[in-house]
Amino acid sequence: PRIFSSAEPDPQLTWTAMKLDMSIDGLTGLTEFTETEYSTYGLRFDGEKDFNAPGIEMVRRHWKVALGTVKGKVYKIALFFESDSKNTVVDVSTDVMQYLQQHLGKPSEQAETMFAWDTPDGNVVLQFGKEQTTYMINLFETSRNVRGFAPKR
Repeated sequence: PRIFSSAEPDPQLTWTAMKLDMSIDGLTGLTEFTETEYSTYGLRFDGEKDFNAPGIEMVRRHWKVALGTVKGKVYKIALFFESDSKNTVVDVSTDVMQYLQQHLGKPSEQAETMFAWDTPDGNVVLQFGKEQTTYMINLFETSRNVRGFAPKR
């Protein structure tokens, strides 16, 4: 099951209704990345456009959402949570990790600040970081179809 689907009722967590490989036609509230965002994140594929999407509430917190698209179809859903409170980030990361393990099982790969799960549709990656005084949680769902995308030239 896609973990970002709101089809599975869960009293604690709500994921975005956006799905991998869906068309962005008709989606509202998308803002294409700025030149600064593109210079930070880069473009990997021919025909790629990336967007900031409306934020969501998940594990009782507000998350920023970004979409990676190629030729108008979503290949990556990225969720970002930031806080200056280490305790808040620890609590949120614990809730997210429990949810992911309940739905996806044990991670197929893990490092000190990264956990990854292979899924039928691609993969899910949970990353932790810190920049100056801000603690971050990044959660990415990436389509298996990226394997067939032409690289950006």
